[in-house]
Amino acid sequence: MDESLYLLGAPVAFILVGLIFFVVIELRIKMLKCRG
Repeated sequence: MDESLYLLGAPVAFILVGLIFFVVIELRIKMLKCRG
């Protein structure tokens, strides 16, 4: 494993997880609004 690749991949993975988490929350809010 290359050290620089790991240092570059860590923030990218963190951003991707954050985006997925944000999208899931947005979808839940939209579903709740549609039901309510």
